Amino acid sequence: MNTSPPQAPDPGASPEWDRPLTVPDLPADRHRILKEHLMSEIRDARDAGTARSGRGMPRRWPPRPVTALIAAAGATAVIAGGLVTARVVTTDGAAPAPTSAVGTPGSTLPVVELGQASSTGVTKQLQRIALVAARSDVRVRPDQFAYQKSMHRGSVPALERTLPGEGPMKMTPMTHREIWVSQKSSGGKGLIIDNGKAEEYDQGDLPNLVSYENLAKLPTDPDRLLEWIRAHLAEWQSEGTTPDQQAFNTIGTILEEGPPLPAELAAALYQAAARIPGVVLVDKAEDAAGRTGIAVAREDDGARTEWIFDERTLTYLGVRKVQVKDTKWIKPGMLLYTSAILQRGIVDERGERPASTS
Repeated sequence: MNTSPPQAPDPGASPEWDRPLTVPDLPADRHRILKEHLMSEIRDARDAGTARSGRGMPRRWPPRPVTALIAAAGATAVIAGGLVTARVVTTDGAAPAPTSAVGTPGSTLPVVELGQASSTGVTKQLQRIALVAARSDVRVRPDQFAYQKSMHRGSVPALERTLPGEGPMKMTPMTHREIWVSQKSSGGKGLIIDNGKAEEYDQGDLPNLVSYENLAKLPTDPDRLLEWIRAHLAEWQSEGTTPDQQAFNTIGTILEEGPPLPAELAAALYQAAARIPGVVLVDKAEDAAGRTGIAVAREDDGARTEWIFDERTLTYLGVRKVQVKDTKWIKPGMLLYTSAILQRGIVDERGERPASTS
């Protein structure tokens, strides 16, 4: 259902790093942003250390702290939109130098082409996508591994001790990832290869959203499934400033991070997404590999999260987050996050690769 963790303080920095943090007389919204920032630091440190500590599993797409901070920035939130200037990556997957937007001193975020968003036809399109997803015949045993090959990059503050939206932003380098997730409910050992560096990790208790066995137990009636998702928002810490956006992002986490899904559940997820208010259809979007398609998207507090699908086959390609509203530091069309799912499947051994995509 993974960008670089915040940099640790320089040991030679001012002693004020070691002083208790006090924030007197802040407005309520600034307290909320600061709280999100501090919690994200904790979660990011936890996620970065999972492979070494043996607790949980490393995230495979941008760490939640990045998107959580973006969503928490209120009027300075970023995730949607776009202007035509530069592709995110070249066709061979290499990341070009970031492009600065005119009038945004210090920010080096790429600016991407934005498609046109409309609520017209979104329900029918999600029904078509659900029909394609329902053709899956994948079955997964607990002794097998879910394999995924992907690439992703995201935005982070360019300056230390700066919240997203309150200063210049920059993109992380592209991460090329392969991951094997044991489908054992507990005690499984996975393997992750980031940019050629391999590391085994203890998964601990496998999260429900990346376990085929647990996912297969979820309701397949779209209304009941959406009700279940809404009931577990706190458990999964889904980002978003509203319950509707949190539900949309929870479904997105399953699509992005989960194993190949049971056919009935995959169809139900898309039908459930169609029942969330504010979901729109975007006529053009591009994933991290440079593949173009249509997108199912939702705007939250000035930002848009896009699930990208191949226009011809309607298979899931990846996710993109882009800015839609103008702020001091981040302009419409600026890219906040991009991913591409290049291959996924089920294998019998850790380190084994599937013969074909699924």
